[in-house]
Amino acid sequence: MSICNQFQIGRNTKVFFASITPACSEPAAAELVTGAAVTATNTAGTIALSGAITAVNFFVPMGDYLEVVNPTTGNEVLVKLAAPLKTGDASISVTRIDKAIAAASEISYPPILKRRASVTISDNGTMVNSYAFEDGGYEVSATVTREVPVDLAGDYSPGSAAFRNFRNRGKDGGLGYLWVEDPATASYAKGEIYKGVFNVGNVPKSITSTDITKSSLTGKFVGGYTIVDAVPA
Repeated sequence: MSICNQFQIGRNTKVFFASITPACSEPAAAELVTGAAVTATNTAGTIALSGAITAVNFFVPMGDYLEVVNPTTGNEVLVKLAAPLKTGDASISVTRIDKAIAAASEISYPPILKRRASVTISDNGTMVNSYAFEDGGYEVSATVTREVPVDLAGDYSPGSAAFRNFRNRGKDGGLGYLWVEDPATASYAKGEIYKGVFNVGNVPKSITSTDITKSSLTGKFVGGYTIVDAVPA
């Protein structure tokens, strides 16, 4: 038996990040395809889709970024939403289109957090009591939340939609949703997935003149997290 069949290698771990939905639920995943080609513009524009979005409860808030990928060349165009994108929509309103977009380009949602170097899930989460001011006094609520710290070190680029969305949630104090998918080991088609509502923490940057710019993104799963079992081949 080879060593690769005995141990899990972290090389193909995937991390996805999305803004939380208005219902504070797991964002729906979708594979979108654009319609006709779109020319570049430095003003607001519209990208037609090949059909209306059918994913149930699909929602991406205004201000979030998407990556539009040319399936032939692999070239990406980063676009920022000028209006929310939701189930039933047949087009995407964006603030500008920096490069021309080919017909039948592809958009995967949620976007992957690229150039990550490591993921650490510290399963020693703390219990947090929720307090509320009621009747003029300081009263302890019955709600208790478990927070599980996560560290995501990497050589992140602002050209990544997931990185920009993560950074923006950190700036405005909003919640997101995080998925960490382990690589598949022998006899498995898909690895375990750790997922949950995610409170974005710090987004520091380390910039030197002789090395790649690095960031160590931090945050916490709020209320714990869910583990989805690996899928056998």
